[in-house]
This record gives sequence, C-alpha cells and structure tokens, in this order.
Amino acid sequence: MPEQSVSGIAPTAPLAVERSLVQHFVGLDDPRCALQRRHRLGDMFVIAITAVLCGADGWVAIAAFGRAVRTHWTVENQPHWSLDVAFRDDDSRVREPSAQENLAVLRHLALSRLKNDDTKLGLQNKRLKAGWDEQYLAKLLFTPPAPEQTGQSINVLDN
Repeated sequence: MPEQSVSGIAPTAPLAVERSLVQHFVGLDDPRCALQRRHRLGDMFVIAITAVLCGADGWVAIAAFGRAVRTHWTVENQPHWSLDVAFRDDDSRVREPSAQENLAVLRHLALSRLKNDDTKLGLQNKRLKAGWDEQYLAKLLFTPPAPEQTGQSINVLDN
C-alpha cells in the first residue's frame, strides 16, 4: 500500500517538506532597530536551530557556530576554492612543472575575467556560456572591466 501524506497525496521523499526552514521564518516581523541589523532574522533563526541540532548548548556556542559558518563561506570565496570548483584545479593531471605554472596563470586570468563579468551566472555556467556563445567569449576576452569593478581607470596612459 503506498505511503500517504496528510494532504492525501503520496510524498516523493520519505518526509515530504512543504517549504524550507528559511521560508518558514520569512513572514516574521523583525523587532530589532533597523540600524542594528547585520543579518536577516530568518537566517539567524536557521543558524540558531542548526547550531542547536549540532550540539550548541547556549548563546555563546550558537554565536561560535555562526562565526564558523561565516568563516566557511569566506574560504569558499577565496581563489583556491573558486579555481577548484570552476576549473577542477585539484584534479589536473598535468605533472610538468612549467606546464603547471602556465596553466595556473591562464586559470587565474580566466577566473579574474569571469568574476569581473556582470552576467548573473555562477562561474561554471559562465564557463559553459563562453564555450557555447562566441560573442560572450569575445566580451570576456576583449572588453575591459568597468572602472567601478577594478577601482582603476581604463585609460592606461593615466599616471
């Protein structure tokens, strides 16, 4: 006999979840002063609940868990992690030292161009798009980044 949920429809997973934990807290009114808000209230609830599920037994432990989560995301935004995810850098089978250096320079250049591009895609999808769309590839290769992204002037003659 097939398993049924409360609504009478058979769930696709063992526990059918109607909405995510974050979505559950979206409608709550935030009592904090607007100037004191550094994080969304729903995100704070999710981190607190996750910390308790992981064994945190007080506010100090929950705060430490939150800092560890933030540190984890900081690591994921650093170049080594980005290179490994977007280019599978750690899986490279190139063993010749000079070839490794040359490919590392090309990967860093490509990563820089992909990160400075304003297209709303992830790094892997930008790579795929560049492989499929020659106009997008030309934009990445030949269009200089906007000055507000680099903090520098485009004119190379400026001193």
